[in-house]
Amino acid sequence: MKNVKFAFVAFFEVFPVTFGSSVVCGSLFNHWPHKKKYFQLSNKKNLPSVVNTFYFKNPLGKLFAIPLLFINLKKYLNSKNNYIIIEGASWIGFSYILILLSKIFLRNTKIIYKSHSIEYEIRKNNNNFLISKITKFLERKVLLISDLSTSVSTSEQKKFFKYYKIKTFLFFNTIEFLNKKIQNVINETYIIFSGSYDYKPNSYLIKQ
Repeated sequence: MKNVKFAFVAFFEVFPVTFGSSVVCGSLFNHWPHKKKYFQLSNKKNLPSVVNTFYFKNPLGKLFAIPLLFINLKKYLNSKNNYIIIEGASWIGFSYILILLSKIFLRNTKIIYKSHSIEYEIRKNNNNFLISKITKFLERKVLLISDLSTSVSTSEQKKFFKYYKIKTFLFFNTIEFLNKKIQNVINETYIIFSGSYDYKPNSYLIKQ
């Protein structure tokens, strides 16, 4: 893919890698074989400049940081046949704003929306009725206007189709060790940290 650029975008801090979602996102970026650059938002100042980081202080500040991120994104994608990969481990509204800006100002760029979950289900369980309905509306819009949308499991792929009548591409979330050939049976003791129990998908899986 000569002369093609890939821009990865996350509305949270992926680098430095410190938690589950950042491991998944960072692993994909590190193993991506083509010309690439990372653009992320963070509420921390003075992070190592390994990627393009844009600071925000609060949720409203995050909203205003997106245009700044996009301006720098546009400068990077200054040629034809480019791709933007949006990590969906954040509120769907941020992804929708970025996709709209890209459709207007980066017409030759393809958008890949990489979901980490069904956002509507999370908001339905954790937020009020209005937020969940807005999220459902925007999630459908994002799936429709993206050039490619992914899901992390066959179960979520079926749910996306159930909610929105849109078929997503199956792209399993993985971490770095899955990229290596595992020939021996693991016979050691491990502690697996699944994330915060207060996060509904985590508590649901732990109870199963």
